[in-house]
Amino acid sequence: MKKFSLRQSMCLTVLACGVMSGQVYAVAPSVPQIAWMPTQVSVGDSGVVKWNIWWQQPNQAGTSWSVVVNGTSLFSSQSFSVNTPNTQAGETNKFTFSTPGEKSIVVSVCNDSGKTCTSSAPYVVKVAGGASATVQSPKSTVAPPVKPQIAWAKPGLAIGEAVKIAWNIWWQEPSQAATSWYLSVNGVKVDATATEKFEQVTPNTMSASTPFSFATAGSKLVTITVCNNGGGQCSTSEPYEFKVASQTPSVTPTPSVTPTPSSGFNGDPLSVASSVKANASGRHYVGYYPTWSDNWFSSVSWDGKSKSPDEILVASNLAKIPATYNHVMLAFADPNFTFNGKDWNGTGINFNASPADIKQAIAVLHMRGIKVFMAVGGATYNNWGGLAAEAKSGGPITNSLISLINYLDLDGLDVDFEVEGTSPSLIDMYAGAIQTMSNAVKKANRPGLLALAGWSTGMDCTAQAPCREGVSFWSGSAGRERMVFTKYPQLLGLINEVSIMSYDALGTKGPRQHYDPVKAWQQYRDFFPANTVVNMGLENAPEGWAGGLLVNTDADATTCEGAGVTKIVDDQYGNLVNQPYSVVRTVGAVLKNRPNSNPRDGAMLWQVLKPTQSTCQNAATPNSIMRLVGPALGLPLDTRIGNSIYAK
Repeated sequence: MKKFSLRQSMCLTVLACGVMSGQVYAVAPSVPQIAWMPTQVSVGDSGVVKWNIWWQQPNQAGTSWSVVVNGTSLFSSQSFSVNTPNTQAGETNKFTFSTPGEKSIVVSVCNDSGKTCTSSAPYVVKVAGGASATVQSPKSTVAPPVKPQIAWAKPGLAIGEAVKIAWNIWWQEPSQAATSWYLSVNGVKVDATATEKFEQVTPNTMSASTPFSFATAGSKLVTITVCNNGGGQCSTSEPYEFKVASQTPSVTPTPSVTPTPSSGFNGDPLSVASSVKANASGRHYVGYYPTWSDNWFSSVSWDGKSKSPDEILVASNLAKIPATYNHVMLAFADPNFTFNGKDWNGTGINFNASPADIKQAIAVLHMRGIKVFMAVGGATYNNWGGLAAEAKSGGPITNSLISLINYLDLDGLDVDFEVEGTSPSLIDMYAGAIQTMSNAVKKANRPGLLALAGWSTGMDCTAQAPCREGVSFWSGSAGRERMVFTKYPQLLGLINEVSIMSYDALGTKGPRQHYDPVKAWQQYRDFFPANTVVNMGLENAPEGWAGGLLVNTDADATTCEGAGVTKIVDDQYGNLVNQPYSVVRTVGAVLKNRPNSNPRDGAMLWQVLKPTQSTCQNAATPNSIMRLVGPALGLPLDTRIGNSIYAK
């Protein structure tokens, strides 16, 4: 499910298997975006690939980057054309399109000595053979600007203290250029900041900044709005929160803006009472929440008083997660886990806010009927040996997990074991990890639940894990979960919920894909007892490995054909399928009765804040997936509009 690693047995490109496309460490680079270039050219035409990253955290800086075309290395470099604390960019040397056909171009940016990489969405160029081709120009119609991003700034200020508020836009279409911009505080436009001046303007990038100070104390949510088309088309950034302290504490400051109680300016609710409540007893819809993408906030006001649940809801992105999700998995903790109760040192958890602040956000989620788990492992953290060794007698890792559960008031833990292979020692380690984490949730002050993230091919039948289906096409970790629970059947009774990573396996070279997520779900469902909930896994594009492109409806599979793998040719055993890779088909399979079906079987999304990147407008997004999954599973639909991060 999660920070994906390229499986050695599946590596099909010249990228080293140790470089994990889409894997996200605490300091992983943001997703690079490829600049506009002609999408129709002829053999012999030249080209240059340009890209840009804009982010708020300087410690995400990439140290190397590469360009791959149809799986073959085109260019790699450790040099950047732009390299500032908040922005990086690069461009290749001029090259020639030497062969006809469709060229899928991907930029990968890495840091941590090449161990942590993030890849762009594919940019497809069609090369005509020999004959003159019509080169596309940027669209002439005016499109709305891309949402600006506010650069990191000191969040804690005093009244009257000046701060530079800077922002940047990176886009692929020159026609989206903004012509004016302004700043707002708590949803109210600051007219004095309205301007048509920019500090940087190129065909693909814009940026600007303004000095600013606050006249009153309190929490200040700042946004930047950029417009074009005479101000008729605008886009607004995510809010950036400043905490402004009074220089004269004896004077009670008056907030400069009184929020409207009905709804937030970004489409999010402003009170717990007005929020949609989750259906805690219905089918499961699990959302993985990337802790490294969460915003900084404080649960304490400028005057030292604890914020109310409504104030926490406004301040915390985590607290306002849509209640169509009824289970939230916080990703990820390191299996080699320690917790001091004060900060995240030793945990592997990457929240920007403190444990005390996150505790209050989880309390708000509980008020809204949403269960919260801590996911342990993922592709990033593979040091399971110490935790597994505590299966029989406990130890410091078990005690630290119990402390975390008690401190944050978690509802449980999620086993996300993604170590490659099926060796006997690895199977034993996996089993020990499950037992240890089960012991931890049972010994907590409020005994909790144990969830498990099942590998995409983990229930496949293999030579080591034989069953009636035959022998799977896959190797590597194929059959791993089947082997664990066959060797240790007593563990089956410890698992309350399984969410399958039923993605990230489409897109192999050749006419067939050799993977059907429906088959994966059926195999897990038939293996686990009926009292265990089994969820179908979903991921919006781009997937962490290969070229699967999840679409919304079956018809969208045809519409998006060519932008990615949208149709499933055959399953893991070579049986013909010829079905769309759609939300409707995959989630619909969960509703069809199986011998072990549980009435609460549902779906899972990796991950709730991931932006979709695809050349096809019908590609599934977290918001569009939610709009389909909610009604299908009989869950309340908590849709967001406007500039909410959950509106994507």
